[in-house]
Amino acid sequence: MLLLPLYQLPPQQATNRIIAGTIRDNTGEPVIGANVIEKGTLNGTLTDIDGNFSFNVSQNEIQLEITYIGYEPQTVRAKAGDNLSIVISEDNQVLDEVVVVGYGVQKKSSLTSAISNMKGDEVARNPVANISNTLAGRVSGVIARQSSGEPDSDGSDIYIRGRGTMGESKALVVVDGIPRENYSRLDPNSIESITILKDAAAVAPYGLAGANGVILVTTKKGKTGKATISYNGYIGFQNPTRMPE
Repeated sequence: MLLLPLYQLPPQQATNRIIAGTIRDNTGEPVIGANVIEKGTLNGTLTDIDGNFSFNVSQNEIQLEITYIGYEPQTVRAKAGDNLSIVISEDNQVLDEVVVVGYGVQKKSSLTSAISNMKGDEVARNPVANISNTLAGRVSGVIARQSSGEPDSDGSDIYIRGRGTMGESKALVVVDGIPRENYSRLDPNSIESITILKDAAAVAPYGLAGANGVILVTTKKGKTGKATISYNGYIGFQNPTRMPE
């Protein structure tokens, strides 16, 4: 029997491509829990209590994406072995955004009650003739029930957080501060925002009338500046699924 010598292959040396750094805000305070991700991948980490991060990357030269709630996202070029010092800035547009609440407005960053907001652009983007049908599936806690497809009767009954009573359980609809029943035929392009008030703290200004939730519709107002004209149109057809004999 011929015995051949055994050779053990050396294990492959894994190349460690480590990128580390510290993330701080404009005041020099460390940002805790910021997302640091290698762009184009799911590879990433979170900053610790001191704002530090460190993780392995797939290439020697990459781009890091840094995101954190209330701050502007930032993309940074980096090389393996770098120890970065990154400063991120507050996103004032997000922090100063206001939401219609009751009979006034409130900063979005200071909301404590259950409120959902949908901008008018999102409403106008859907080609539907009845705006009540656009809320279904787009706002949390809202149930829309469309009982008919007949023209002029194709609106949806809106229920917020389910039906709370056996009687009238529809939400109160307020358009520019005035309660209205027939709001569904508003021109979607004239709507500035739609706000849904869902819990007791949010609907308190409306008393018993708002017990089943409140839908606040704010329409657009005139603005100072040059006149602008825009056009947006579509056409559609409705056909019966079955013709009765």
